[in-house]
Amino acid sequence: MHGFSLQPTNINISVYPGIEHIISLTPTQSGQFGIICNEFCGIGHHTMTGIIYVTEQKRAEADHSAEGR
Repeated sequence: MHGFSLQPTNINISVYPGIEHIISLTPTQSGQFGIICNEFCGIGHHTMTGIIYVTEQKRAEADHSAEGR
């Protein structure tokens, strides 16, 4: 078992290997938010991290348009 934790929010979910987990979030601010495995799951546990980047919709649309050129 793993634990999905979105920092600095209070979102913590138990995650089981082999089972698809879908989370729907509506951000209220832009920024970078850390993801960590908060359930000790064995060797490599400390490397299970990530970042979710939240940008303002207008900026994201402009970036997407610029990529399409």
